[in-house]
Amino acid sequence: MSTVFYRFPDAQTFDSVVPKDAEGSPTMPNLDIIGTIHEGGQWDDDGTVIVAPTAIPGYHVNTPEPVPELEPYRIERPNSPYRVFAGDES
Repeated sequence: MSTVFYRFPDAQTFDSVVPKDAEGSPTMPNLDIIGTIHEGGQWDDDGTVIVAPTAIPGYHVNTPEPVPELEPYRIERPNSPYRVFAGDES
């Protein structure tokens, strides 16, 4: 199994294309919604922000297998994935 990575412009776009049941819940049980990923940043010992982290563009979601409805938003596997599914073989 290999984790499949998707990047949407924003949460609203993801919500508009994800397959849902009659109650409006996503129909995929293994959906890893990461959202906005931040990198960098610096804090002092008290937790005060010295340098704010930078948001990576997009709203990020992973699945354990391809989802046809999400394919237009599929991206290549990142060099250093933020998260992967257990058993990921890539």
